[in-house]
Amino acid sequence: TSIKTYKHYMQHMSGKFSKYDYGTKANLKKYGTTYPPKYNLENVRVPTKLYVAQSDEFSSVLKNADLVSDLPNSLGYHIVDRKDWNHMDFAFSSELNERVHNHILTDLSQFEEEGF
Repeated sequence: TSIKTYKHYMQHMSGKFSKYDYGTKANLKKYGTTYPPKYNLENVRVPTKLYVAQSDEFSSVLKNADLVSDLPNSLGYHIVDRKDWNHMDFAFSSELNERVHNHILTDLSQFEEEGF
């Protein structure tokens, strides 16, 4: 990843879910304000469900719960049923199908049944 991506991530971790903070002068030029604007989650129209892990150092269950409450078409979140599951497991675990993919497929099949 790039330094900019890492800095933006750290900005989010500090509780600021907003566009990239370029600093006061650059923000004024780019956004017209000294601080970057917050993302307008009201614009997220697609139904969204989050899949989270209890041992994820990068995205806690609590932060995901906050995001779920801010999304207008939230379908909630699913906590992976293994306490030591972490961020990297979402990409590399040999149990990914069992712990995550099967739940996603079940959730997607509900849309099919409802005619989406």
